[in-house]
Amino acid sequence: MDNLSKIPNNAIPGDIANQAKAIAISELSKNREKTNQKLLETYQKLYEDLRPFLFQENEV
Repeated sequence: MDNLSKIPNNAIPGDIANQAKAIAISELSKNREKTNQKLLETYQKLYEDLRPFLFQENEV
C-alpha cells in the first residue's frame, strides 16, 4: 500500500496509472480480507479443539 501511495495522481487524459492503482488497492483489500477470514477460521478451530481442556469441570 505504501508503494501505491507514492504513485502521483496526475489527471492527464489517457493516463491509466490511477485506474491501475485503484485495481491494485482493490485486490490488496480483497486478499487481506480473505487472509483475515482464514485466520479467524483457524483461531475458531483451535479454540474448539482446546475448549475441553480449558474449561473442564473439576472431577473429584
